[in-house]
Amino acid sequence: MKLWLVSYRHAASEAGKSITELPPEEAQAMAEALYCRSACKAHRRFEPERFPRYYRERLQAERLLYDSFRARGGMPKREHPLYFTLQASESLASGFGDPREIRLELDSLRDEDVSFTLGDSMALYYGGALEGVLTKAELLQRLEAQQYDVTALLPGPAEPGAFVEAQLWTEAWG
Repeated sequence: MKLWLVSYRHAASEAGKSITELPPEEAQAMAEALYCRSACKAHRRFEPERFPRYYRERLQAERLLYDSFRARGGMPKREHPLYFTLQASESLASGFGDPREIRLELDSLRDEDVSFTLGDSMALYYGGALEGVLTKAELLQRLEAQQYDVTALLPGPAEPGAFVEAQLWTEAWG
């Protein structure tokens, strides 16, 4: 079975970029521009009053992801990951309106360049449950035990929109 990492973005967003790579003032300006140009659900987090908190907490979550990945043998080439889902997520895609999509075959990525969380890392962070990441080898081992049923990896009952998140830590992907 082929496994894919899928990333969705709004047409006004630039592929391969993360808003957390920008200094706070530039990030705020970018967020406001994206929020004003788009009515997509995914850009609600860029609402001018909400964005400073989101940006600060996203940086904190990314530090936890980065440190956990390094502790598990990952070798991140970038400080801020690019976010993907393992397999497609119709629910997530719908949040971008008419999304642009990037698909990468999991087999084409090196183990030390990608990590995973069993759910959305920010939702886990907000819920106090972001404890670390899985390596590619750990994820594949769990998937094999579940006959490659991605939803079986998620804790609790499968909720609409739930997904396994992948964090890509390299520039060499496209």
